[in-house]
Parts: sequence; structure tokens; C-alpha cells
Amino acid sequence: MRKRQLILACVLILLCILLLVACNNNDKKRIESESIIGEWKGKAGKIAFLEDGEYISMYFQRYSGSYTLKGNKITRTPPVKYGMQTVYTYSIVGDTLTFENSRGEIFNYTKIKSNSLLGVWRREDEPGLSGLTIAFLEDGTYMEKCFIRVTGSYSIKGNEIGFSSSIRYAKANVYTYSIEGDTLTIKNSSGGATNYTRIGGF
Repeated sequence: MRKRQLILACVLILLCILLLVACNNNDKKRIESESIIGEWKGKAGKIAFLEDGEYISMYFQRYSGSYTLKGNKITRTPPVKYGMQTVYTYSIVGDTLTFENSRGEIFNYTKIKSNSLLGVWRREDEPGLSGLTIAFLEDGTYMEKCFIRVTGSYSIKGNEIGFSSSIRYAKANVYTYSIEGDTLTIKNSSGGATNYTRIGGF
């Protein structure tokens, strides 16, 4: 009986250790993902990494693709007409993001900081829609991930924000907005408010 209890105790300890390792690995992956989120600027143009695994490249042409992270490797997959899938070694030190390709070429980017509307925001206030994101880019364009992917342009005048080429804002495209800390509130003409939390500052 005593031997059986000792074996059971050892099994429980082993399970606890495995759970702790798994949690630490998940936290590490989340931190790695969050640290790269945002908009970066370098000699090769601008690139924005979104929380859902999509990136937007802004060089000669603007396009979006997908990316995955594994350790210190990032795999970027653009649309076929813009190139092939590429694996880079990457590192982030302070506000500097560095990519190195298989040929040893190095590309440095600096994070674009702003306390303004620029950045990636996640909707938090409405069940069923919470967790959806909208990204405002420095070039006056935005991308919203709702049930469908919506892109368009936006303009700012005082505390008003105007949207164009957007399905979601087709009926009334001028709203008021305010930012307090990391909370963005967009209100329609009837006073209805939508709240977002900043998840990646550009």
C-alpha cells in the first residue's frame, strides 16, 4: 500500500511539473507575439504585424500576408504575386526589430510610437463581437477584422473620424472619438458607443 501511495505521489508531482512547463511555454509564445505587434519603419518601408497572425507590408505596393513565430524564427507568407514564403531570424531590442534572412542580409526596423489613434485596437464591450480588431495605419488607411475583412481610408477632423470604402460604416460614415489611456471610444450620431483597447501601439 505504501509503495502504491509513493508511486501515485510521484505521478502527481510529474503532472504538476508538466503543467507548469506548458503554462510557461504558452506565456512565452504570447509575449513573443505581443512584442512584435505594431507598426515598424525601416529602409525597406513599413510593416505592421497584427495580433491574429496577419501582417501588412507598405513598400512600393501595399499588401497583406500571414506570419508565424517559432522561437527566434518568423515565417512570412505573402500573396503569390509578391514573392515566396520566407523564414527570418528575428530579434527585438528596445524599439528595434531586426530580421536576418538565410543569406545573412539584415533588415532593421524601428517601432513607430504614438499616443494617437494609430495602432491596433481590440473590441471589448459587446458579447459575440469582443476580440475583433481594427488597425489604423499612418498612411490614412485602416483594416477591420469583423465577420468579414474590411479595409478603407479614414480622416480626422478635431474629435471627428470619417470612414470611407467601409461596409460597416456605409450608412453613417462620420463618428466622434476619444482616447483615454489605452481605451478608444467611437460614438455614432445617436450616442451609441463602441469601446476598444489598444493592443499594439504604432
